[in-house]
Amino acid sequence: SSGNGQVYTASTAINNQSLIDMVFFYGTSNKYSLAAPADAVFSNGTAGQITSDNIQNWMTRNNTSFNTVTSVSDLTTIASGSQIASAYNGGTTFTTSTLANALYVGQVIGFKTQAGKYGLAKVVSEANGDATTGSGSITIAVVVQK
Repeated sequence: SSGNGQVYTASTAINNQSLIDMVFFYGTSNKYSLAAPADAVFSNGTAGQITSDNIQNWMTRNNTSFNTVTSVSDLTTIASGSQIASAYNGGTTFTTSTLANALYVGQVIGFKTQAGKYGLAKVVSEANGDATTGSGSITIAVVVQK
């Protein structure tokens, strides 16, 4: 949640769905990924969709968009919300704007929440990527407009 800085688990997300701007998953083709709850990867009934967390049944599925950002490599240099917005707007949209996939350590991505708040996330580490079990983890550093 960019609004309160909380990280929700699969078991706590359902009760906080209106706060959730992005969801992490690890998959066969997308590898380490962040997706908007509204992204089609969480739709129901189509092959290859992720339905195990029931996001497809949420009443509120926020539509966050993602861009690659190459103008920023160090988030500690960000001093204002306008710098965040500028980095996002100067970036390139991922193939699907609501899915940032194939993420790698050191990469910076920009995001814009459905509420219009801009943020930047830098991939700090990745671990345990296993598409057969769907397990994997990612650590990101995040700066968000107030």
